[in-house]
Amino acid sequence: MTLANNAVATRTNYLRGVRHLMVELGKLPEECTVNQIKAFLANLRQTGQLSSSSINLRVCGLKYYFRHVVNRLEPVLKPLLELSRFNFDLE
Repeated sequence: MTLANNAVATRTNYLRGVRHLMVELGKLPEECTVNQIKAFLANLRQTGQLSSSSINLRVCGLKYYFRHVVNRLEPVLKPLLELSRFNFDLE
């Protein structure tokens, strides 16, 4: 995953977010449905595992991954772009 023009901390956090999803769901992000990704993020918030800013980094890392690594804007990226760090409703 190439992260040109990003700080080392940004790269680390983006990769951490993608890896966390892969470990939790046991598959590549592009194999996940939007609802699976939203449920993953909602679970992080509900269980208090991560702060809001850390969850936001997970969302940003996934957005970057879908936009620049797999070059797949639809159907996953659009719903992720609409997520706020406080709104992970599964509908």
